Amino acid sequence: MSMPDPETAFAHLAGTVHNGLIFEKLAAAVGVVPQNEKQAQDYLEIAEMLFAKHQEGTIKLASEAYDPVANAKGALENVLGFNKTASAYQPTGDLAAALMQNPEIYDSVVSLKAAEAMELQAALRNQ
Repeated sequence: MSMPDPETAFAHLAGTVHNGLIFEKLAAAVGVVPQNEKQAQDYLEIAEMLFAKHQEGTIKLASEAYDPVANAKGALENVLGFNKTASAYQPTGDLAAALMQNPEIYDSVVSLKAAEAMELQAALRNQ
């Protein structure tokens, strides 16, 4: 089996991992199902933005407990498993190990990492 190009690799990961983990959890938790590819991309971008804010830890104060944005973020954290008290999601290396058993997913990850390394190497050469 040959390595997929980066675009094919990304599409494969988005179709298998994102659909299997993110969209199914959203549907199960709150009944939200993307109706088209644009909505799916929008949901992923929302998740990325909220995850970035979660990593920054910028929404922490008790006075912000009634902020609708903070509440939406908290709900999304629960749905996506970022909340450590959520019992439905077990963030362990077991999931990554299980996904890597699928040769198409493994090859897609390797392909994307190789493309990333080539981009980094080119950027370093240009400095």
